[in-house]
Amino acid sequence: MDEVMNMDKSNPYSFYVVLADGIMEIPQDSNLSWITLFYALPKELVEKRPAYLELPRNIHQLLHSEEHRKLIESETFLELVWDCYAWAAWQFFQVPGKGGVILL
Repeated sequence: MDEVMNMDKSNPYSFYVVLADGIMEIPQDSNLSWITLFYALPKELVEKRPAYLELPRNIHQLLHSEEHRKLIESETFLELVWDCYAWAAWQFFQVPGKGGVILL
């Protein structure tokens, strides 16, 4: 994860974060690109993985902590975010047969 980016070498498909000391580029293929969706998750869903409750909401603190960077860079982080959003979306699908009823 690059700290502060050079605008000449930027990727048009990246996310950009404006910070007090510059602009940071977050590539789409970085786990950090999911951080906004992670922060929007209800605490009750994140509690499945208690270590993630400790992630700071300050980007500088997040990036300067080796422990927090390792949490974000893990497959477990992606699994947590994706599973929580998949579960939330599934609640609103009108699936025939959901609840044991078979519709023909």
